[in-house]
Amino acid sequence: MSLEAKLDKILSRHQQLGDQLVKANEMSSQEFAKASKEYSDLNEIVDLIKSLRSAQDQLKSLDKELSDPGLDA
Repeated sequence: MSLEAKLDKILSRHQQLGDQLVKANEMSSQEFAKASKEYSDLNEIVDLIKSLRSAQDQLKSLDKELSDPGLDA
């Protein structure tokens, strides 16, 4: 599994847990506590993934601008 696929899996799990927590009344207190802890544990990782992807997008954009033949340095 590629790194991007693993990161996507983490983001997907975080979203899934968030969706479950919205429906807290359908969960036992033990299930809620477990889901809440996992969601909380993933928050920092998700923030880092989003920062990484933002930096990657900025790099691509800057690289595209630098390769534009119309730009004179």
